[in-house]
Amino acid sequence: MDTDSWPKQKTAVLVIHGIGGQYPFSTMDQFARSLIDSFEEMGLSDLAVEHCIAKREMGAGGYWNDNYIRVINKESEYSIDIYEYYWAHLTEEKMKLKDIQRWVLQTVKGAEKFYKQNEELARKCGDKSAFFTEGGKFKVNKYRAFLVGVAGIVPVYTGLWLGLASLISKIPVVGAFGEKIIDILNSKISSSLVNVIGDIAIYNSIDPKSSFYRIRKEILSGAVDTVKYLLALQDENNVLRGKSVKNINYGRVILAGHSLGSQIAFDAINRLTQMISSGEIAGVGPIGNYLTPEGGDVRVNTGGARFENVSEKLCGLVTFGSPLDKIAFFLRQQAPDEQYLRLQILQNYHSFKQKEWLGFSGIKYRLESPYKRIFDNIRWYNYHDAGDPISGRLDYYGNVINRRRSYKKKWRGFTHGDYWTDKEMFREIITDFIIPDGPTEHLREN
Repeated sequence: MDTDSWPKQKTAVLVIHGIGGQYPFSTMDQFARSLIDSFEEMGLSDLAVEHCIAKREMGAGGYWNDNYIRVINKESEYSIDIYEYYWAHLTEEKMKLKDIQRWVLQTVKGAEKFYKQNEELARKCGDKSAFFTEGGKFKVNKYRAFLVGVAGIVPVYTGLWLGLASLISKIPVVGAFGEKIIDILNSKISSSLVNVIGDIAIYNSIDPKSSFYRIRKEILSGAVDTVKYLLALQDENNVLRGKSVKNINYGRVILAGHSLGSQIAFDAINRLTQMISSGEIAGVGPIGNYLTPEGGDVRVNTGGARFENVSEKLCGLVTFGSPLDKIAFFLRQQAPDEQYLRLQILQNYHSFKQKEWLGFSGIKYRLESPYKRIFDNIRWYNYHDAGDPISGRLDYYGNVINRRRSYKKKWRGFTHGDYWTDKEMFREIITDFIIPDGPTEHLREN
């Protein structure tokens, strides 16, 4: 394998896991193994792999060690470091069945209340989901039937299993253990729902008074801090010391998010945009330009690359199994049409690569966004598969290249985890994100 097939700068990939029962380092392991396998299939056999530790500062003082995997090509001075952002412990056993049922019903109620807004938004963004005909007509009956189905799935699923347990308890001999069986089934059902629906519900809690909202903030803050760390960015609450900088001199940083992890990655970039625009990041101007101590523009040389703007360093986003369009359609924070100022504030606040979600023809006063869209031109590939109902095309965001997969259907008919072994996807991550010479800017689809 020639040197043209290996990065020309030190590269970091941050992988963010999705819903379900996740364990520390498993996401990093899955991504690293598939990446290594793809490099080997491309002709590189002389690789080395190291377990590395980076010393990171804690917010309240002190340090903690961050484990990551380093992939080395012995013919190059530049490595690929693979990190993971692990957040599953923050949601574990935090939500009960009654909380999930309440959240689902509130979500369905909101989606029904604002369905006309959803219809207008979807049509405006060119939504190609099952709720629209090929001619662009909204299937309102299908939309409402879907909401009714979602509202009923949790209590029905729960009732079936607990009803079965109740029947078991009446069987002679076995009946003596019925109460224990009910407890076990109830625990398993609760755990299963928390791992799937519960993670989505907690992270998409939009009521600031809710304890789940505080968990969401903690998850997002941790993701933002990790991205800032890899970018060697600092603010007044997170000052990097000289002894730490040697671990983070990357020339390129790429984010990869699976499932709900894609939303966390998206939100982290959006939050970083807000921080930069608001002057919260030391050494970075409001449009992402690097600054001298005196406030002048400067080029930064690190990790084998030179930058004028932070968007040249954080230059890639890969999402797979992503529910971001469904979140935009059903779970985004909504407001009545008459609250046109609030609607604009919400749109401005969540602006990374977001298309124009509002129609301003009838709005008397227009609010210009105070946030500069610093990262809107970075490269973003979204991988989705028809057998994965959580994923889909991303039509509500601009400068996204959608990659449709065609995984072979198994007996279970659910392909949400098949991306991790998708060799073509990992080859594209290598060729289109990791090894290009310059920053990976957006490409037009063929």
